[in-house]
Amino acid sequence: MTSRPLDPIFSPTSIAVVGASRRRDSLGFSLLHNLVVNEFNGAIYPVNPEARAIHSLKCYPNVQAIPDPIDLAVVLVPRRLVQGVVEECIAKGVRGLVVISAGFSETGAEGAARETRIRQLLKDSGTRLVGPSSLGVVDLRQKTFLTANAAFDEPDLPVGRIFAASHSGGMIGTFLSRGKARGIHFAGLVSVGNEVNLSIGEICQATLDDPGIDGYVLFLETMRKAEALRAFALQAAMRGKPVLAYKLGRSAAARELAVSHTGALAGEDDIADVFLAECGIARVDTLEGLIEGFPLLARVPAQVRGARIPTPTARGP
Repeated sequence: MTSRPLDPIFSPTSIAVVGASRRRDSLGFSLLHNLVVNEFNGAIYPVNPEARAIHSLKCYPNVQAIPDPIDLAVVLVPRRLVQGVVEECIAKGVRGLVVISAGFSETGAEGAARETRIRQLLKDSGTRLVGPSSLGVVDLRQKTFLTANAAFDEPDLPVGRIFAASHSGGMIGTFLSRGKARGIHFAGLVSVGNEVNLSIGEICQATLDDPGIDGYVLFLETMRKAEALRAFALQAAMRGKPVLAYKLGRSAAARELAVSHTGALAGEDDIADVFLAECGIARVDTLEGLIEGFPLLARVPAQVRGARIPTPTARGP
């Protein structure tokens, strides 16, 4: 295990794919396929009690049956089984979890209760979780493709220096494909899902001292865990790493979309405007602006509450 709390998620050396599948049209097959064909430089352990091998890798009936230590488990089982898998991973000493499985607070009170139980399990466990309802975590530099998104199923994807984080799972594929068409590339991408444990701010903050990341683009559906987002953004500004965001909520349709995706209300839009400005986060009004705006933003100093923050990388307005 590595010393930093989120290293098992960002830099795993061993991954269990819980819910790996032999069905080629399943998420469990696609995610395992992405790891294998992109030559993940570590150990991969498919977990499926009904299979002996998948993608020429030995299968295990459960996480406890894996004989070696596991840094990270990716969970793609039906929602009713997620809690048991989380309990098993904590008992095994797995330090990082990415839960792809959906059917939690975005579905109503019953799903929210499932999230509460998972949150209680994680408390004081030392295990950190991305999701649930995440579409995965990707590090293009290390070829760690913890996603079933079809946009990542192609060889020789270009590597850049931007980190993208999104409440909407499908957006990580959109970032990749639309950015590639415009010559804008990424170091890493994460779909944060419902933030039952790790928030978008905490995840981004953990990457601030990564020398391979120059700045951030965020797709926000909600201002949940706003203090963590604020702490990240202010520290990013002090490091000269700009943050560009697109926030849903300017229309009634956008507010409904935010609730259907993450089970969280988007909040009053004018409040979001003030909050983002005070954090030094530049807000754009269109998705195209979010993808194309970063090269421009990187040329100007960060602004917090209208005051320039001196940074070593600022090149003038």
